[in-house]
Amino acid sequence: MDHPVNTEKAMGNVIKAMGDLQLQQLRRNHMKRCRAHTNMCCIFLNVLLESSMINMSKLVIILTQTQITAVATALQPKVEKLLSFFKQFLGINLIGVIKPF
Repeated sequence: MDHPVNTEKAMGNVIKAMGDLQLQQLRRNHMKRCRAHTNMCCIFLNVLLESSMINMSKLVIILTQTQITAVATALQPKVEKLLSFFKQFLGINLIGVIKPF
């Protein structure tokens, strides 16, 4: 069932979930950048799942040490808009790692 989505509220939840520590680690230590990005991707995808934007049965997540690959069967416009918002404000491009089957 589709639920109306408040994009600003969802992004606020993402930013709160990441917390200051992860953002400081990104700035301080370039060597940990990939791991921190992976953690943020996971948090972001969890927020999408919890807010019913993507159904769990439609999502496959494969993690390695340096990357995250996420495959979704359907990218709804609101999800694409949220991904774009995430990139604009946090500088992380998730659009390339979430692809329809």
